[in-house]
Order: sequence, then structure tokens, then C-alpha cells
Amino acid sequence: MFIQGIKRLANKLVRETKLYIGKIDDLDEPKRIEIEEKLKKLDDPTLIQKFHNLLYSTGYTFPSPISTWNVKDVYSYGPELALHKVCEEIDLINVINRHTNKGGGPDLGKVVEAMIIARNCDPCSYYQLPDWYSRSSLSFFLSFPPLI
Repeated sequence: MFIQGIKRLANKLVRETKLYIGKIDDLDEPKRIEIEEKLKKLDDPTLIQKFHNLLYSTGYTFPSPISTWNVKDVYSYGPELALHKVCEEIDLINVINRHTNKGGGPDLGKVVEAMIIARNCDPCSYYQLPDWYSRSSLSFFLSFPPLI
């Protein structure tokens, strides 16, 4: 199979072979990508479009872009994120930090927000809070390390 273009030669239009791509009956994904790279080097976007049209006409199905993603960890952001956004709207962390005395240790506003969200998401005792916090996705939103 050839990818061809048209050029004018002495007031005549003639076909010009741009790239020989071989048989496309048993085309696999790495070979398709290799051919597309060669077509990109020819610096003619219409050639890539012609190649794709040719593949579509033969029934080739392009892989989903999602198939190339690699997911390492999955977190549930639902309730923690929603409550964190509410706390951001009312500026909870800064209000608490402004009206309390700082005596060292972690940021009190963030600790209180974590306690409030934990009570709403998974009512547990004060002593179970560090365990819940380390399992939740809240540390991503608060930029606060897990409680010890």
C-alpha cells in the first residue's frame, strides 16, 4: 500500500508516492504508530488524514486514549472534597488561626478542619481520627501530613 500525494508537473497532475506502508490487513498498533511518525516527518498533515481514512475504510479500530493511562492509586474524593470546599468558602482555617493562640505544633486551623470533616464523613472517636485521616484523601486537599 502506498500513501500518495499529487503534484503538478508540466501543467499535468501526477501522483507521487510519498511513503510505502506495506500491507495494512494485519496492521498492529506499534506498526501504525511507526507509520504515523514517518508521515509526520514528511510534514504534510493531509497524509496522516489519508492514512486514517484508509484505516477506517478497512475496519481498523483505533485504541482508546484511555487504554494508555496507568492508574497507580484510586482515592474517593467525594465527601472530603465537598466539605473541604465548604470550609474554603467560609475561610475556616484562617478564622480559627486568627482567633486562637499559637503555641507550637501543627496548624490548628487545619487540625480543626480535619476533625470537622472526619465527624461528618465517618463519626469516630477523637482517638480514631489519625487512623481515619491517614486513610482519607483529605491530606491532599489540606496539604497537611497524616496526623500521628
